[in-house]
Amino acid sequence: MKNINTILLFLFITIGIFAQEVKVNTNLVIEADGTIRMDNTATVWEDLRIPFNFGTSNTLATTWQQFVGVTYLDVFKPSGDDALFFSVQLPHSWKAGTNIFPHIHWTPMTEGSEDDNGVYWELEYVWANNAETFPSTTTVISGVTTTPELVGDLVPHRHYITKLGPPEGIDGSGKGISSMLVCRIARRGSNPADTYSGNAGAIEFDFHYQLDTYGSRQEYIK
Repeated sequence: MKNINTILLFLFITIGIFAQEVKVNTNLVIEADGTIRMDNTATVWEDLRIPFNFGTSNTLATTWQQFVGVTYLDVFKPSGDDALFFSVQLPHSWKAGTNIFPHIHWTPMTEGSEDDNGVYWELEYVWANNAETFPSTTTVISGVTTTPELVGDLVPHRHYITKLGPPEGIDGSGKGISSMLVCRIARRGSNPADTYSGNAGAIEFDFHYQLDTYGSRQEYIK
């Protein structure tokens, strides 16, 4: 009888532990259903990547130019306002409501020189939740790559990153998983801040974002 009571007590304690939320420490939690959740400062960062392989506008088309060996890139000319268009969905692992941080990966196709280093990028976007109407106007943010950020002149085929928008990123308040951004990324060659006279090759556009779970608990709800 003593052994049976001991076993029953063990089972009761085990079931009790696994039927409730368990805190591994202050910031890491295993929920009752086994979901791992990161609280407070335990969030991590990831890239929401958008490769440049999407259609362009007929009037503002980028040019397909040979890069290294047999590789090619879409390039933005130094005159006019070349653009690429894309849409992106916020993933289920995103910490809903937090800010996202856009930036472009690109490369100069020719050498820059003194006073010939600025590339002015501009992002236009609309952002809406599932079952929400997209706003009628786009939000515009920009960024420019200049000599102080590069430490010297632009080097052909070197990988550069230009951040767009304010340091605090794009406000994600009220936005949830599976929300969508419809975007236009352009080089504003006509802007006085764009002083680079060569083509700028587009490698990839992406958003840095925070994660607080490995996915969502339900299909459309965090």
